[in-house]
Amino acid sequence: MPSSAKSSKLALLDQPKAGRLNIQYGPDGDAVIENPPRFTWLPVIEDEATYVLRLSTDPKFPAGKTTQYANLHLNFFTPDASLKPDTYHWCYAVWSDEKNAPLSAWSAVRSFTVAPDLTQTPLPSRSDRYQNAEMAHPRLWLSPAKLSAFSQAADANPDHCGWQDFLDKSVAPWMERDVMEEPAGYPNHERTAPIWRQTYIDCQELLYAIRHLSVGGKVTGNAAMIGRAKEWLLAAASWNPSGTTSRRYTDEWAFRVNLALAWGYDWLHDTLTDEERATVREALLI
Repeated sequence: MPSSAKSSKLALLDQPKAGRLNIQYGPDGDAVIENPPRFTWLPVIEDEATYVLRLSTDPKFPAGKTTQYANLHLNFFTPDASLKPDTYHWCYAVWSDEKNAPLSAWSAVRSFTVAPDLTQTPLPSRSDRYQNAEMAHPRLWLSPAKLSAFSQAADANPDHCGWQDFLDKSVAPWMERDVMEEPAGYPNHERTAPIWRQTYIDCQELLYAIRHLSVGGKVTGNAAMIGRAKEWLLAAASWNPSGTTSRRYTDEWAFRVNLALAWGYDWLHDTLTDEERATVREALLI
């Protein structure tokens, strides 16, 4: 879609200046080191915003020389095919999948050069990655086949990859510790450093308990470990996901709780009932 009077009627696109600690707009003005490059831009501060990116060797983006990537759910993107050596120009806009058209004006145009003989790094599309993903559990760290192989190796040699040390120091302690209760939060919901720090540690230990008990139980086939892991997992999943461990309340606490729920759901998937899975999924989603 070339720049025209039609595009000027669209809403202005917010393009804040990228600071030193922000994601940068790129590639921008340089020769890239891989083909295709990774495109990044600062996100639009709006829930569920999606984007469209257009790419061309002509800065006016004529239809015959422009490739458009629509309905991008994130503010970074890698094409699924390499580019021919040349100088390219790109810009992005907010996208409406319903209208099949941009909702905003196009961003500033940025350029880059693709040299010959760069490393080829195309990334399959989101839908292709999902269709070809391993759907069995676990998925985090080990696949089912690799879990089986690791279990056999650890059974044959308890010191394989430091396994016995992991069991003794990182799994066994959580069998005896009381299951963590939902954090009370700040007095009058006013942040204080000591409570932030202690609850940060508590949520980190929640992650250790669920992850380590789950891994330990599944690798060894130890029913007691698996049962204890489920106790920790289902307790955390019963907490109010919009409460003191929500991202809005304190994001560092929320990060650890979400990671703990994800590890437990993945590694204990075949030991959870449909109702228990739904409980964990709902907490993760919220």
